[in-house]
Amino acid sequence: MADIISLKNRVQETREKKMAADRLRKLQAVRSVLQEAKGILTCEKCHHELDEASLHRERDPRVPYLFCESCAEEYVDYIERLQGRGDKMCYWRNRQWFDIWKRWIEYRGTIDTFLRSKEFRRLLEELKQVGPFE
Repeated sequence: MADIISLKNRVQETREKKMAADRLRKLQAVRSVLQEAKGILTCEKCHHELDEASLHRERDPRVPYLFCESCAEEYVDYIERLQGRGDKMCYWRNRQWFDIWKRWIEYRGTIDTFLRSKEFRRLLEELKQVGPFE
């Protein structure tokens, strides 16, 4: 009699495993969008790890992203070039370089729009209601 598996327990175990797998999938979706790296802050563009000093350095108000010093300088030059100015000494910042920045900003805008979407907010709410993942 002890060898009989309780069908009710088996169904409950299966349900719990499915819920855990579903929660893990949702967490991975959030992490992939936010590019979470175990508490390590990185440049949003090049993903170079940011050191403590760069986090406390006064940021240029024209730069709305968390960039390393190099990417921040490039971003400002990109914005300046949009306005017909820019650093002419940086001859390698050509049309293709300009296009990279344009497309990266469009990409970031798409991510920002997704983060504000009702579906993503719903996903975050579901994760909050379940509590921390063990």
